[in-house]
Amino acid sequence: MRLAIPLAVTALSLGLILSSCDKGETASAPTSAETADAAQAADPAAETFVRSLYPTTQGGTATGEGPDIYAAAPWSARTAALIGQTQTLTAEGDMGFFEANPFCACQDDTGMRLTGVTVTPRDADYADAAVVLTFAEATPAETVRQTYNLVREAGTWKIDDIQRDQTREFPERPLVDSLNAWIAEARAQPAA
Repeated sequence: MRLAIPLAVTALSLGLILSSCDKGETASAPTSAETADAAQAADPAAETFVRSLYPTTQGGTATGEGPDIYAAAPWSARTAALIGQTQTLTAEGDMGFFEANPFCACQDDTGMRLTGVTVTPRDADYADAAVVLTFAEATPAETVRQTYNLVREAGTWKIDDIQRDQTREFPERPLVDSLNAWIAEARAQPAA
């Protein structure tokens, strides 16, 4: 008897669902045009944010040198917390985690130019921004690509992770993986 009641409720529910469907109409998957329209609906603020990471002299919109890489402003709460841990674990006088500017993936950005930003939304609060950087003064000219995994926090776009260019001579892991590995290694070091 216990089994008969749930089965009856399930059958009744299924019957109500089926009877409410309009005969002759079937649900269809979104067309490729609808999917493309959704992908094109990238929030322009995401691209504006990415361009603000680079000085105007390099094709961006930042006045001066761009944001401080240790400041919380460009980073998601998660990534800012990891960067904060690296600062806490860095012995005085040591270099710390960042050996290069993560926005240009370089130590010297002379001749660097932001030549492309393509934002692809993943949903309302997540997007990927593919960035193309060109170093014209390198011989031959060098192109670097990286992708910012963006998250919207409190209505503002932030960098949650950076997927590094794997075609470079010395490819790197994603930023968050690198931060976690650096923190683990620093914690494993004996106290001086």
